[in-house]
Amino acid sequence: MTRLGVAPAASSEPGRRDVVIGALFLTNFTNTEGKFETRCVYIYYQGARGTYRTSGILEGDVSKARFGLSVTSLGDINLHGFNDIAVGAPHDGPQ
Repeated sequence: MTRLGVAPAASSEPGRRDVVIGALFLTNFTNTEGKFETRCVYIYYQGARGTYRTSGILEGDVSKARFGLSVTSLGDINLHGFNDIAVGAPHDGPQ
């Protein structure tokens, strides 16, 4: 079972809205390290015609870290001209 967490992300293009989706409990069964439930985050950009295209996929690498549990838009916090996002992984970190 996969649960999704969705956050609108303010686009760097005026009038457009991008979307960030965190996929919880997702397991990549092709991994060779025995990791499971590493989760991932999908980023979709809205095009000029209103359609969306996949921009990228961010993958967690720690089993059961819950990468993507929360996703949010931060705006352009480092002033480089592109909006930034934050991804939560509450069970990652020191053992």
